[in-house]
Amino acid sequence: MLLKSLLLSSALIILPLPAIADTVYTYTGNNFTLLDGASYSTSDKISGSVDLATPLQTNLYVDPVTPVSFSFSDGSHLFSDVNSTAFLGFSTDASGKIIGWDLAIYDSSLVIFTENVGQYVFDSAYNLATGSDAFNFNEPGLWTASNTSPVPEASDFALLATGALGVAGVLRRRLIASFGAGFHSHNLALYP
Repeated sequence: MLLKSLLLSSALIILPLPAIADTVYTYTGNNFTLLDGASYSTSDKISGSVDLATPLQTNLYVDPVTPVSFSFSDGSHLFSDVNSTAFLGFSTDASGKIIGWDLAIYDSSLVIFTENVGQYVFDSAYNLATGSDAFNFNEPGLWTASNTSPVPEASDFALLATGALGVAGVLRRRLIASFGAGFHSHNLALYP
């Protein structure tokens, strides 16, 4: 009876494991081309990443997402989920690839935008404390996606199941050795 309970418990633990990995979407913008003020230079650009618990769905149109975390830079300031607020909206094609976006990230004195929706294609940064800003128009950046945690493969589950069966066999032998032959013959119906 104990052996059946162990095997059933092992199966219940192993079977519902989801095969989902965190997906990190990384953005690399182009250098700013228009500057106003001294806070930014033409070597600055917007870049960063968004960590999502699951990959983006297919055929989205500027749908908002809730990230696990995010981190962006305008070339001189770091924005993250720890010190900033963000609106992150994505459009995807039929394969889930990002084809459009609308991101606004801000803290108490800085704001960055990157957008590629319809006729609006730009990256911009604003320093509200100094009045400086920087822009790049009509040169959308590039998004790449990568998984951060491995998805278990079927061979991993097979190896785990083999180990669980081995442990169950050792337990069975120890129980038989501890209680003698009477235990084995009395519980023979459990082991067809």
